[in-house]
Amino acid sequence: DRVIGRSGDFITAPEISQLFGESLLVWFMTQYAAMGRPSRVQLIEIGPGRGTLVCDMVRSAVERFPDLSEALANGAGGVGVHLVEVTNGMRARQRMALEDLA
Repeated sequence: DRVIGRSGDFITAPEISQLFGESLLVWFMTQYAAMGRPSRVQLIEIGPGRGTLVCDMVRSAVERFPDLSEALANGAGGVGVHLVEVTNGMRARQRMALEDLA
């Protein structure tokens, strides 16, 4: 059942440290600012695994960048974070991880 992580088949940078997600968020913030800080943005991750990367990014956005956090909350249909996942088991894990942020 544990495919991802230190005891699984492989490990990815977000699973090692939240620093990867925070660093990517800094880049995302520069792009958001370059777009003129729109009131709605979408953050989409394809193949998100457990959702660790997007959770690290969203958690840091809420803590450090309230304007970006608000723009994500104003995304299409009131949701600006989208995870593209094909397996139901991983979808459930991702949903729980995102709900823990609320």
